[in-house]
Amino acid sequence: MDLSQYMVAFDVRAIADIMKLYAKLKVPFDLISIHDVYSLNDFGISDYPKFAGWSLNFHHVPVANLQLEVPIYKVAIANQPKIINHLARQIHSDLFRVTRSRRELLELMPSGVSKATGIIAASQFYDLPLANVIAFGDEENDLEMLKTAGIGVAMGNAVQAVRQAVTRHTLTNDQDGLTEFLEAYFK
Repeated sequence: MDLSQYMVAFDVRAIADIMKLYAKLKVPFDLISIHDVYSLNDFGISDYPKFAGWSLNFHHVPVANLQLEVPIYKVAIANQPKIINHLARQIHSDLFRVTRSRRELLELMPSGVSKATGIIAASQFYDLPLANVIAFGDEENDLEMLKTAGIGVAMGNAVQAVRQAVTRHTLTNDQDGLTEFLEAYFK
């Protein structure tokens, strides 16, 4: 299965804007490729490995030593929720979108890329109508996907915006909410 045709990397202009933003905000940024994370550490060590360290190779580098030879698909800014709140209000660009994927994490994605575009691409790839897609979410970066899927379900631990955006709800992640919903739905 080759879904690479659906992957969108940042273009050169967006990377240049992200690097300017990095210098301005002075917080750790993580540039994410398919298998690698380039964790820029000029302004401290990122908390991102706590969220994604199990499947990616981390390279901690100062920006002066950064040599990107692979496409970058996402930039993560991991920090304390109070700092993330402050940063989220400061970041605006036509070249990338900013979304929150947890209270401690901002994600920068190429313009036009979201979980919604991901499920649209997957439904086209598998020739599956969107009406037959069930999506589960708990954070702000799930909102568009939940509205795009035929059935959007808020997890029990979902932020209020997600809970209000859909009519179907289930238990929390820790309570196996996904399993509970699917068993009841397909019964």
